[in-house]
Amino acid sequence: MIPALKVILFILASLFGIYAIFAASKGFYSLFRARACKRMTEQAKKLLWENNIVGAVTMFLKAEKKWRINSHDGGRESLIADIDLYGSICRGLFKALHINSGSLYRDVFGILNEMKSLIKDRSNFAADGRSMKPEALARWKGLLGRLHSLRKPIHDTCKPKMLMLR
Repeated sequence: MIPALKVILFILASLFGIYAIFAASKGFYSLFRARACKRMTEQAKKLLWENNIVGAVTMFLKAEKKWRINSHDGGRESLIADIDLYGSICRGLFKALHINSGSLYRDVFGILNEMKSLIKDRSNFAADGRSMKPEALARWKGLLGRLHSLRKPIHDTCKPKMLMLR
């Protein structure tokens, strides 16, 4: 009976080790993706400053496509940094394409501001400070859905303007 217990413990330890490796690799991939997105955004800003509009818009669109919310650890600071990065990407796109107003502009930045205010309010989180309360979580999911639905219109808005730039 003792050898069977050792085998079971060995199997459980192996499964835990495999899961830990999987979780760490997923975390590293997410972190690398976020850094690549940030690097592309900085490069696009530089291209925009150099007045290379087509290159800047192309880089901003690549960064926008690579962007994901909750890219690092899921903490509130990480979420705010992700929202700020997306705002920077959209601000750069809209600046390059001279979109300073309109419903898309207002919708995107309205949602981003609402998401930031939701995260900054500590009363929306449980005692551990990481998990959201059910009401706040429902609101958060609604905002994420609205933001996700706006990502295609952002690309659709940029494509015709890119053709005119070329």
